[in-house]
Amino acid sequence: MGSASAVSGRGREWLARRFAIDVRALAAFRILLGAILLSDLALRARNLRWFYTDAGVLPRSVLRATFPGYQYVSVHALSGAFWVQVLLFLLAGVAALALLAGFQTRIATVISLLFLLSLQARNPLVLNAGDVLLRRLLFWSVFLPLGAEWSLDRSQTASRERVVSVASAALLLQVVTLYAVNAALKLRASPWRDGTAVRYAFSLEQFLVLFGDVLADFPVVLMAATWGWLALLACSVLLVALTGRSRAAFVGLFVAAHLGMLLTLKLGLFPVICLAALLPFLPTAIWDAVERRAPALSMDRLRRRETTPLERRLPDALPSLGRQLGMGIVAVLLAGMLAFNAVSVAHVDAAGVDASTIAEHQHWSMFAPSPPKTDGWFVVPGTLTNGSRVDVLTQSPVRWAKPPDVSRRYPTARWRKYLARVESGEANRRAFARSLCRRWQRQHARPLDAVSVYYVAQPTRLTGPEPTRTRRLLTYECENETAATSGGATEF
Repeated sequence: MGSASAVSGRGREWLARRFAIDVRALAAFRILLGAILLSDLALRARNLRWFYTDAGVLPRSVLRATFPGYQYVSVHALSGAFWVQVLLFLLAGVAALALLAGFQTRIATVISLLFLLSLQARNPLVLNAGDVLLRRLLFWSVFLPLGAEWSLDRSQTASRERVVSVASAALLLQVVTLYAVNAALKLRASPWRDGTAVRYAFSLEQFLVLFGDVLADFPVVLMAATWGWLALLACSVLLVALTGRSRAAFVGLFVAAHLGMLLTLKLGLFPVICLAALLPFLPTAIWDAVERRAPALSMDRLRRRETTPLERRLPDALPSLGRQLGMGIVAVLLAGMLAFNAVSVAHVDAAGVDASTIAEHQHWSMFAPSPPKTDGWFVVPGTLTNGSRVDVLTQSPVRWAKPPDVSRRYPTARWRKYLARVESGEANRRAFARSLCRRWQRQHARPLDAVSVYYVAQPTRLTGPEPTRTRRLLTYECENETAATSGGATEF
């Protein structure tokens, strides 16, 4: 009996060391999550009319036809008016700011999650891997004490230095699972095995920013990066298997990789979201060092506010029965998530399921199973009533030659994601062309007769010339379109 108890105790201790999260790690995680949500809203707001109103590229009628059911889970889909979207963005920003500050943290987390789900459902065409990871991180965060430290919620009630629960395990395993699934998909593709995958990725000029152009000229470095990143992904289970300094060092490798992505590729907030996801893995020693270098953050030095009578009756934790029920739900969802990923990857090829199908369903493709091997750009010539022509996408003369900087044809990562999906259906193409007509009519006195949407594709060849081929996607008559009257003009 005693031996069994000792073994059980050692087992619990082994699990606790690997799935416990320092409350200061949760605090830093919360702060960065709040900052990411605010940044995401600010970045999306630049194209609010284009992506989230009926005057844009995905009117609610097209949303219903293309993604049936999505309108029922999106508050943003209740109205196509510009001012309604502005109001919803502002409310989401207030919730994100409360999360960042740690004010009514659990409520702020829930509200932020609901707004995020609603916003993502309003326009699935602009989503990427980072969006999926962000909503999953927010979901597991609902069950964790994000406001225990470095927050306005922090009270005189002493908090534990580490949190270990089903929810803490779920948060960590979510990240490991996504990395591991990505590794499994990439291992099935020859470009990752032969070391050319990152070279193909850096040949896509639409993705390159900052140091990306420079690094693209060093194939040996890119080959090393291919195998290095694949090795990290394949060994991602070590994020939970390791402890202490070895775990911190291994997390540091992932941090370096994502910082490299941030400095070379136009991936939106994806690298920053991944950095936030890695914070809970950092062990207590790291946060002790942080507090030594920033004494104002110390648990002992931070002034604890007095708890209110209401908080003493309803502490920042679920009641016992509710907490048990919540952890039970988390356990079921965690098991389901792990089982789904294991079964889906195991049945790729064996069950006739293509790896790219799983990658698309996971929305965690991240160049898996292999990077695209075709670069390209859009040309959208519009014919004016006087017979002259202009590229209505760039509002400049029509040019078919390759642009000096292809990435500038895609002003943001979301625009690139959207334009990559314009080919996915006739309704999307027509909505895109219609929105371009409307923008032109708002901004110019001379109306358009029609616009034609072309895609100029340039297949990647790692050696030798790369010829282009041009394909017309759509010709759209603009004569029946009138200028949108609500809201202000939003530039592309």
